Parts: sequence; structure tokens; C-alpha cells
Amino acid sequence: MSTTKTVVFAVGAVYKDVLLFTDSFPKEDSKQRATNVATRVGGNAANTLQVLSQYRRDAGLELEFVGAFAGDPPGMETINDSSTSTSIPTHFKSHTIRLTNSTFRGATYTDPTSYIISTPHSRTIINHNTVPDFTVREFQGTVLPTLDAVDAEGKESWVHIEGRNVGEVTCMVDTLLTTRSRFGGGGGGMNTVSIEFEKPGREGLDGLVGKADVLFFSRVYVEGTGFTGAPERFLESVRGSCRVGAVLFVTWGSEGAYTLVNTPSASIIHVPAPRVDAVVDTVGAGDTFIAGCILALSCKRSAEEAARFGCRLASEKCAQDGFEGLVSKVPLPWP
Repeated sequence: MSTTKTVVFAVGAVYKDVLLFTDSFPKEDSKQRATNVATRVGGNAANTLQVLSQYRRDAGLELEFVGAFAGDPPGMETINDSSTSTSIPTHFKSHTIRLTNSTFRGATYTDPTSYIISTPHSRTIINHNTVPDFTVREFQGTVLPTLDAVDAEGKESWVHIEGRNVGEVTCMVDTLLTTRSRFGGGGGGMNTVSIEFEKPGREGLDGLVGKADVLFFSRVYVEGTGFTGAPERFLESVRGSCRVGAVLFVTWGSEGAYTLVNTPSASIIHVPAPRVDAVVDTVGAGDTFIAGCILALSCKRSAEEAARFGCRLASEKCAQDGFEGLVSKVPLPWP
């Protein structure tokens, strides 16, 4: 398929990830040999777009990352720019992901970096980021006019937002919901706002529950809000705060995912994850699940179909290093 149906905007932070793979987590004040090391571009929204980029032709998608970068825009680096930020924009370009609405903070900042210790059973992340977050003022000045243009071209749009920088993100979502009624005149329509709820300790994050059309909850978030081992009880508890018709997903690791369409007669559906015989790399599995759900829902499939495709895609991702090549293992099953 070559005709674009949906433009996906993903709003978040982008990192340079340095991954150390080990058989077990090291003890404090010890020395341990890694079995492998990898450096890649990371960040939740960036990972989700990297997966989506493999399906963009088949699903009729255009992709755009929206966020703040260190360094200068590509092609405008200063002579004294000692940051390595140019490699990150190059990564997006190579995956046909636009940065048109992103902001570059200048050469005084260096790339946000995550150091990730990954074992077959856990992952531990230490990150460093001094780049000021993307603001609602920047969002209003760049993304909203682009949404108008997308609608005028008769395309739908999907805005996916990481649940971080909560104050600014809340204002972004409120802006989207306030202006959404004007879209559709061009034959397109800004149909979907999705939010990822990953970390429970972020003040005000629960206030976004009632604002999204599609909600992605991590196991860490669910258990951090008091529902240890109880994803279904969590969904029953939170559904009263969600928009009518909202689609909710909870990821639960090797046990798969749970989904609920928030209508009076709907029930919770559990989708088991396919078995992974040998776990290679779990970093970004949740981001991959989100990509699978966005793909399915943008293709007008049901929430259950979305969860099944997301689980299958995430399981395949766990069985390999990184994200490349997933499309050859899990082709898009719908026209």
C-alpha cells in the first residue's frame, strides 16, 4: 500500500541507549563480564516508531517524532558542536520518521543517555538527561498547524504521548481535545489520542486517565498503584474514570496482556503471550506491544485483535536483539 491513511505523531523523549547484557545482575561493588554490548537509539516513543516504520507501507502510515533534542538541527551543526546528537536524527531519517515539529536545544546540551543492564529476568536502567522537555507552547506552535494540514489532505491522525513531563503533557492533551472538534472538515480527522502510563510515581499522571481514547498501562504502573498481581481488578477500578468507548490495555510480561473497551456491556479480555523459547532482549518489549496495537487499531481492527497482534509482535521482539526485521517474522495480517 502506498497511499497514506494515517499520520502517527509520537511525543516523548529520545535517548542514546547503552545496553550491557549479562547472565545475572551484578552484586554491588563487584566486577562482572558482559555477554554482549549494544548501543542504539532508545526512548519509549522512539522505539514504538521504529517498529511502526517497518509496517508503514503496508499499513499506509506516515510517522513523526515530536520532542526535544540536544545539538543543532541536521545540517546546521556548529563547528564547535562536540555532541553526538547528529547520529540520533540520522537514525530517524533512516527509518523515514520525520522530525519536522521537534526542537533542537543547541550544542550546550549532550544527548540524553541510558545505561541498561539487561539479564534474562530483569533490566535495570540508569539514565541522564539535561535537555529541557518539549513544551506545550512548542506543541501548539508546531503540531497543531501540522494537524490542520493533515486533515486538509484527507488523512487521519493519531497522537501518541508518553506519560512523562506531566504538567506540559496535560496541557498538550487538553489542547488536542479542545481543538479536535474542528478536524474532519478536510475529510481526514484527528481521531485518536493515546497515552502511555508506565511509571506510577509521576505526580498528576492519574489525571490523564480520563482524557485519552486509548490507554496503555504497564505492569509496573498497575502494581505501583496498589493492584499487585491483579490486572483485571485494576481495569475494573479505573474504567469509571475513563472516557466512554476508550480502549484500555495492560501489559503483563510473559503472561500477555489484558484489554477492555469501556462500554457498559464490555468485559475484560485476557490475551496470552506466545511462548518465547529463548529470551534474548526484552528492552522495548512494551514499546513494541504499543506499536502492534496502534497498527491494528489504525487498520480498524478490534481491541482483542490489537492485543493479540501486540503480544505476538512483542514476543518476537524478546526473541531477538533490537527491533529490526520484525516485519519479516510478523507480517501485517490485514489488508
